[in-house]
Amino acid sequence: MGVPLRSMSLFAVAAALVASAAPTAAAQEAAPEAAAVASDNVAVQGEISAHWTEERMRAAEPMAPPERTDAQKRPSPPPEDVLPALTGEGAPPAGARPAPDGATPLQGSTAQRWGNQGSMPALTMGQLYFDDENGDPSRCSGSVINTDNRNTVWTAGHCLHAGEGGDGWHSAFMFVPDADNGREPHGRWEWRRAVTVKGWTEDRNYEYDLGAVRFDPQPQRGDLQDVTGAQGYRFNYGQEFDNVHHFGFPANGYERDDFTGEDLWYCTGPTEDAGWFTDELVHQCDMAQGTSGGPWLDDLETDRGWGYIVGLNSNSEKDADGDPVDLDVHSPNHGDAAINVYNDIS
Repeated sequence: MGVPLRSMSLFAVAAALVASAAPTAAAQEAAPEAAAVASDNVAVQGEISAHWTEERMRAAEPMAPPERTDAQKRPSPPPEDVLPALTGEGAPPAGARPAPDGATPLQGSTAQRWGNQGSMPALTMGQLYFDDENGDPSRCSGSVINTDNRNTVWTAGHCLHAGEGGDGWHSAFMFVPDADNGREPHGRWEWRRAVTVKGWTEDRNYEYDLGAVRFDPQPQRGDLQDVTGAQGYRFNYGQEFDNVHHFGFPANGYERDDFTGEDLWYCTGPTEDAGWFTDELVHQCDMAQGTSGGPWLDDLETDRGWGYIVGLNSNSEKDADGDPVDLDVHSPNHGDAAINVYNDIS
């Protein structure tokens, strides 16, 4: 459909073009819930950046994942992955400098400030701004991922869609890479297409809380990946990884009061399978709201600046005040759903 943007309330339905991605022959073997669905931008170049005034960006609330329903809290068989594993390396931009020695001094679940903006891997990570399904300014974390289109950010499904069925798409997506306390060293990137999967949009199933956003090149800088570099990916490689770096822009955390949501932090350590009733991954970290969509990188080497995306910050158990009750942070398994999203967005 082709409703002009100016005939709508500002960006309230900028995601009006919604369609299922055409499945490949291999994807048809996967569970229907893993099928990709997409929303396409109807704004013209420059309108989204103009929409995100400094005041609106300051008002953007870190997105919290919706609460699990009672049905989701009951054990059920996890989805079965059937597609062949998919992997690809990351890449630094031309002339990028690596993080300095000692950038990751210790392993542990206590988040450390990643104070190495301007170097890999911080270049690839940033804040994803958007209007939620109600039109309210919001933000998540995300990371540039290596794709053929060279303009894609990997993030959580709930940062793209409310997960309640129907027209729950968020809109007006804008990515600020290497963000740090209001600084925008590489400018603003306006979205072209957002992709998640049916298991999230229709069922709000946390097994499928993942997605990606494709952005338009900047007229003055070219493709996003040429400016920031990109992280690699390992999809359908399971749930257990020995040494994962877990990144995001936290606004709160478990027994922490020093997070502002304006700078990049990380935890390190192993992941494990969340249990027999789910194929989610669990990682120990005291970061919480604001980190949604931030990448979990396996085999990150700071001298090359990239690792492999194997998960992302999705959800944690909260108390009545919305604060995390422990260090367990969950990620959807990056299996068939991740492969379908990647193939669509690429």
